[in-house]
Amino acid sequence: MVALAPLAARIPLVALAAILMVVAARMIEVGEFREIVRATKSDATTMMLTLGVTVAFDLILAIEVGLVVAGALFVTRMSRLFQIDPTALGDEPHTRKPGSRR
Repeated sequence: MVALAPLAARIPLVALAAILMVVAARMIEVGEFREIVRATKSDATTMMLTLGVTVAFDLILAIEVGLVVAGALFVTRMSRLFQIDPTALGDEPHTRKPGSRR
């Protein structure tokens, strides 16, 4: 195989780019893409942002941005689930008042 390396250097870059584009197009699964877009807005936003950063910059940066955005959206979603009502805490009958003994 190493003996064929000089022959590979003679392949035009345009041909290699075309092969790369065909392989990339065949890797896209349209059904999965539609399912993610339909799932939730946060999932679709994360995917589109990661896709945009991948195309514009670098895959490593896109993975980092995708993880940060997904983490921030997860924290936001979880913070909406847990709420503390301060007025309800003092109204419970089993709470002791300061200074009282049992």
